[in-house]
Amino acid sequence: MKNVKTDFGAVGDYNPGSGTGADDTSAFANAFASITTTFDALYVPPGNYKITSAIGSTSLGHAPGLNIYGDGMFSSVLYMIGSTGNPGGATLNLSGAGFRLQHIGIIGQNKIQNLLAIGFTISGSSQANNYALLDNCRFGIFSVSDSFVNAIYANQLTGSSIRSCFIFGILSPSNTFSGNGINFYESVNNRVTGCQLESLGNGITLTSGTSTQGLLIQDNVLVGMNIGIEIPSSSGTAFVSVSNNIVDFCRSIGVSLNVPGGTGNVSENYIAVEASSPVTPVAGISIANSARISTIGNSIVEYSGNASQNTVGIALFVSPNNTLNGNTTLSFNTGFYLDGTSDYCVITGNSAKTPFGSGFSNASTGSIVADNTQS
Repeated sequence: MKNVKTDFGAVGDYNPGSGTGADDTSAFANAFASITTTFDALYVPPGNYKITSAIGSTSLGHAPGLNIYGDGMFSSVLYMIGSTGNPGGATLNLSGAGFRLQHIGIIGQNKIQNLLAIGFTISGSSQANNYALLDNCRFGIFSVSDSFVNAIYANQLTGSSIRSCFIFGILSPSNTFSGNGINFYESVNNRVTGCQLESLGNGITLTSGTSTQGLLIQDNVLVGMNIGIEIPSSSGTAFVSVSNNIVDFCRSIGVSLNVPGGTGNVSENYIAVEASSPVTPVAGISIANSARISTIGNSIVEYSGNASQNTVGIALFVSPNNTLNGNTTLSFNTGFYLDGTSDYCVITGNSAKTPFGSGFSNASTGSIVADNTQS
């Protein structure tokens, strides 16, 4: 095990309020460069560390199995400091098989554009063997003048886990959010569990147009998003499971799936959206161009009470052969909506409570519709 203070001279005395303190960029760069033994560890003692340029590498710049760990997400903190000429220069880029980042905070300051770009890619290879663990870490910004593209950019990962992390943005003066919490790119069989995400553009998403298979999103809390969980149109995307999450105060869509290449489920989630925001459209769950998605046991509420907005609890667009069962929507214009190309679906045991318009709007053909209620 190596110690970034005692072995590489890091100071850890940065004061984010005054902007004073030692620059520890070189100490961390030297620490990463020194990792030559498989399954080596780098310890980050308590302190606030000032980082002013990119550290690490998106190619294999260290041995596999590197474990970077601190004393806690609020104790061992890296402040990624941008500059006028290089606002996105301070990033952490890591790669390789078996990488672990645990009990550390990473905070962006001074217009950081890509707060944490974690690229687990070995010399541009495919997803093979690029597995990683992010555990009990904190990522975010504090100032309305700062911004980021991705708090966590998960590039070509396989069998990786992001768990128990706290990821936060900030509500801007224009009353909007920006930045993705977690963005997956060309990744296979990964999971996000037990995380808390706040005040972001999109909470958990994929890079549009890429192939991502086997994504589990479970037991997370997402509060204050434009879109809570978004799986955009992606060639080859297969099996996405979104279950037991709390998705609250969404300005547009709670969960959005566009999975033309495979199956999935959206089950047992609590989703709350607000139609009074400037972001449209507004839907609890939106499923488009997707077949064989099971949407089961979700509770979805629109809590602004704005009857003039065209809000939908669960909407299916060009999505045949799907199942809607045991879902409850509250205070939407339309509780459940299926367009004319979402045929042969099973819609049973759902409840549309206090809709402003129609509880159920079904233009599909050949669907089984039974035991649904409107009250």
